[in-house]
Amino acid sequence: MLQAWFGLLDVGLTPTIGRETGRYHGGSMAALTYRQLFRALSLIFASIALVGGSGLWLAADSVATQWLKVNDLDMGEVVVAVQVMAISVALRWMGGLYRGVVTGAERLVWLSAFNALIATLRFVAVFATMWLYGFTPFVFFIHQLIVALLEVAGLFVMSSRLILSRCNLESAIGWSFRPVMPVLKFALTIAFTSSVWTLVTQTDKLGRSPTPSVSPAM
Repeated sequence: MLQAWFGLLDVGLTPTIGRETGRYHGGSMAALTYRQLFRALSLIFASIALVGGSGLWLAADSVATQWLKVNDLDMGEVVVAVQVMAISVALRWMGGLYRGVVTGAERLVWLSAFNALIATLRFVAVFATMWLYGFTPFVFFIHQLIVALLEVAGLFVMSSRLILSRCNLESAIGWSFRPVMPVLKFALTIAFTSSVWTLVTQTDKLGRSPTPSVSPAM
């Protein structure tokens, strides 16, 4: 649920980088222009990840005590779990940018295999981790954090290879948000449809949680 609501901040940027990557690999965009766009979007994604993740981290105590209904779990452990979720959600948010690059480059076979590996680590390997270190929320969410780190690292390495493979590194990229302006209309159109989907599917979950523990779904 947190991941879905965090996605409202995307404002269509992930599909945009996918489309522009496709144009770049199809020869319709210069390498320097694409690198400038990617750097601008990277700054936007990193800023949102930092602000959003930090905000959720700071609000962890309020979320645990006022939003979640905790009956049996230790409150301190629940607060730590929410804080770990904040970091994991921010990392997976950054992964969306790199995933858009891989998708736009049409490396779908690699991406499918990578997604399968990450899903296995996230939902199957967690049982082995909890069997070794204890069946507690803390162990569960630390495992998810490690998987999120592996996921964003793998996507970052692959996207960097795809970008640098066709670029002239001697050209200066610069630091500017101007490359985003030409694609802003497309991004906002996608953002509207994504926002409607999120509001329809996630609004009912904003109420006070009836469960005694933190949901593992992020």
